[in-house]
Amino acid sequence: MDIGPSSGHAMGMPTTPGHRNEAVPQRQPGLTPRSRRVPPMTLRLDADIVRVCANSYQLYGPGRGCIEISGRFTERLAQALRRLDGDCTLDDACCCLHPDEQKMFEELLRRLLVFGMIHKQAYRPGAARIGVVGEGVCAERIRHTLATTNRVQGFTEPLPPRSGLDERGTRQGPAPRIDRLKHWMSIDDARLDLVLIAVSRPAPDPAMSWQLSRLGIPHLIVSAHHRDATVGPLVKPGTTSCAFCAAGPAVNRDLRSVDEPASPAPVVLDWVAAITRSVSAAYLDGGTISPTVEFSGGFWPSRAPQAGCPVCAPGHGELPPTDDSRAGQHAAAS
Repeated sequence: MDIGPSSGHAMGMPTTPGHRNEAVPQRQPGLTPRSRRVPPMTLRLDADIVRVCANSYQLYGPGRGCIEISGRFTERLAQALRRLDGDCTLDDACCCLHPDEQKMFEELLRRLLVFGMIHKQAYRPGAARIGVVGEGVCAERIRHTLATTNRVQGFTEPLPPRSGLDERGTRQGPAPRIDRLKHWMSIDDARLDLVLIAVSRPAPDPAMSWQLSRLGIPHLIVSAHHRDATVGPLVKPGTTSCAFCAAGPAVNRDLRSVDEPASPAPVVLDWVAAITRSVSAAYLDGGTISPTVEFSGGFWPSRAPQAGCPVCAPGHGELPPTDDSRAGQHAAAS
């Protein structure tokens, strides 16, 4: 592969691992990532990529300096260069390159850096992706609170919502984009870092937490009704117990009808929004599992996964076999 002229000493190109709970980019089997240097930095390409022919590209920098690259891997290297938008690290750009291509790409970046076509920037984690399940006033307040520093997506409730128009607060200005709710069954496709369950009923639907545990998605349960509110438990599948085990005494205390709409007082809404933002930030920024807290002052820490619980156990979310299914297995074996 031919790379155009360059001069000067090449500088190192440090990178950083993935952000928050995002999955690290998957490499093809047999590809071993090379060691990286710190401190973490992101890269921004300040050049126009112009295709000359099938295996040849020219890069024009801000001073109209030109570097030409050509060869069998040129197309893949050009694709990697286009990823350098200022939020991309070297590891992110190299995620689909073979070891030989990675070596060429890093050498190309060093030459571009000398010519001022690459700029290194301090790594700044992107906004977290948070889903909020609920259609009542509590969910709406949480969405607006978290949307100031995160990417928030609202989802409908598994059961028909119990919040009425008289229950919703007065809104000023046009409805923000976060109020466009998606169906709750599409949570698995949203690649979320955290899901908040804040439905319009005093007690959330247990199926929602079971579904999120089955999908392996961390989730925080929030409930608010009159002058009573609870933030928690925060469930991280595989690390903490499920919501049913973690809630402990709260599950059987003051259980209300699921048909009753949740109508929290304004002071309760303020408290819920503040505590939810604090608990979410502690988990997303540092992985801290905060204890469950109540508006009345009660709290209890998270629990370890319970061995006898089919949701906590390995393969969480798998329902235990029924007598009919066992009978069918014995019949098939015989």
